[in-house]
Amino acid sequence: MVEGQGYQDVGTTAANSEQPPNRLPSVKAPRGWWWDFILHGCTFGLYTAFWLVGRLREVRSLTRADVTPWLWFFVPHFVLAQLFALPRLVGYLRQLESEYGVPAWGRSRQAWMAAVILVTAFFNIQERIATPFWTVLPALLVWAALFTVLEVRFNAVKRRLDNVAFRERKYGYSWWEWLIAAPMVCVTFIFVPYLSLGSLGMYDVSELPADQAYVDPEERFRFPVPSEGWVEVEPGTYSEDEALLELRGPIEDVYAIVYHYENIKLEGLAYDRLQTFHETLWGASCEEFRRFQDSRLSVVSQVICTGREMNMPSMLTSAIVESPQGLFELIIHMNTPRLSFQDRKAELLRMTREFESL
Repeated sequence: MVEGQGYQDVGTTAANSEQPPNRLPSVKAPRGWWWDFILHGCTFGLYTAFWLVGRLREVRSLTRADVTPWLWFFVPHFVLAQLFALPRLVGYLRQLESEYGVPAWGRSRQAWMAAVILVTAFFNIQERIATPFWTVLPALLVWAALFTVLEVRFNAVKRRLDNVAFRERKYGYSWWEWLIAAPMVCVTFIFVPYLSLGSLGMYDVSELPADQAYVDPEERFRFPVPSEGWVEVEPGTYSEDEALLELRGPIEDVYAIVYHYENIKLEGLAYDRLQTFHETLWGASCEEFRRFQDSRLSVVSQVICTGREMNMPSMLTSAIVESPQGLFELIIHMNTPRLSFQDRKAELLRMTREFESL
């Protein structure tokens, strides 16, 4: 009995010695808050989705909470999901703060959750209704600041940990984060401010009276101005400086350009315009109409193409009219959220339909 029992003890000890040691929880090492501020702000919320998945993996590893990290990828984009997810997220954080002796997040956490929901609601509205482009940059900065606050609080917990394996970053970012950050910083802080200046009227020359016909100063063409908000802008704003007239529309990413051509046939120009529009829009549906101008026997060609650009409804329409001075063409471009697209489509088509030479 004693020998057998001794044999069993030795066998048990040998078996235990063969078991792998317990693996330490793996978490991302704390880094300066400004690294994440740049990524949250410059990726239009895309990095935030991956960031949340990573933090929830760490929460599950440290607290054994019953969470499914990949589901949190969708939280930054949907207000309804945030109403349930954000209180849970803050609850997990407060649990960690309590466990590792970090001062608890006070009542300001309620303001934080409300701010995240409001900014998300603003972005959701932008997907359906056109809003001034200058509002995008402040909203992105607020978004980045909100999730940077959360990152700082998670980092405060991580600095108290002594039983984890930290994943270090030699150069602040991992390679894929550098791949995102480098080009998106340029887009956000150069391209977005440039477009914002246009929506703020930095390139405006004069506003056109609404519900009247615009007549060329040299009385060569005219077209109706169907609503308020049409503004003449500096040459070169939307073209290569060869246009006779450039107009900024009443909502974002709506503009009109008038060109003059000599020694070009209407048939060839209309065909080229139809091909160009079709190649510009994804999933384009195009049609062309020919008619005689009411006041004289001049031929007018109207080209209409609808499709999508940047995942939003888009329309390109053109009116080409013959005259003794050559051809005049009015091109109108609209790329805007769905509700604004339906609201403005008819008036833009009216502008090209009633474009005529004098």
